[in-house]
Amino acid sequence: MSYVIPTPADFQAQYPTDFPYVPVGGDQTDPRYLSTAEIQNAINMASVHFNPAFWNSQMQFTMMYCMLAAHWLVINAQNAATGLSGQFSWLTTHKNVDSVQESFLVPEFVHENPEWAAISKTRYGAQYLSFVMPYVRGTMFTTYDPAHAGS
Repeated sequence: MSYVIPTPADFQAQYPTDFPYVPVGGDQTDPRYLSTAEIQNAINMASVHFNPAFWNSQMQFTMMYCMLAAHWLVINAQNAATGLSGQFSWLTTHKNVDSVQESFLVPEFVHENPEWAAISKTRYGAQYLSFVMPYVRGTMFTTYDPAHAGS
C-alpha cells in the first residue's frame, strides 16, 4: 500500500507540546524555536530508517514516521548544542562517580545492533523501537490443541 509521507504540520499535530515551535507568523530563523525546515529535515532523515511495510494504515504510518522524526529532531538539537566539539557516546552500561555506582541493562538485541543502539539514545527512538521490534524480531506465542493433547 502507498502512504503519504507526513508534513511538518502532521508532526506538530502529533507532538503539539513536546517541542518549541515557531509561533504562527513568527520568525523561522529564531533559534529559540524549531523551524518548519528543521522539522522537514528530521522527516527526511527518518525516511532512511523507515520501513512502510510494517504499518497497516495511514494513521499508523504517520504516527510511526513522526515518532522516528522526533528522535532525529532531538539528536539534531543535541548536535547543535554541542557544536563541533560534540562526540557520540554509545549506550552506557554502567557509571561510577566516587563511591556511587549505577548499572543499566541494555537488551542484547539492541547492544548487538549499532543502528538500534543509536536509535535507542532518545526516548522517541526507544519508543519507536518498541513498536518496530515485533516486526523485525518475530512474535512468539503458544497455542493449545486439545485434539492432539497427550498424543
